[in-house]
Amino acid sequence: MFINRIHEKYIALTQTWFMQENFTPEDLLCLIYRETNAVQTLAMNDALDKDEQLAAAYDELVTAHRHLPKAQFRPTATTIQNILDYSKHPTLV
Repeated sequence: MFINRIHEKYIALTQTWFMQENFTPEDLLCLIYRETNAVQTLAMNDALDKDEQLAAAYDELVTAHRHLPKAQFRPTATTIQNILDYSKHPTLV
């Protein structure tokens, strides 16, 4: 029941807004980075299923995203040591 109501709302929203929308590479990036809401995600996935060119562009962006270097949230041991070494020497003013 609940899923049917959600599906009905999704269909209504996609018919009024998303079906008229041409998705851009920026929209696809938002999907890749999970910056879309539930309705946008459903609509974009539906469009990807129906549009081969859009799906090819999405696959290309996903592949590029996988090859990006992953963010590091901790400095390397060398960086920490360099900071500690630098802190031991007073700077000239």
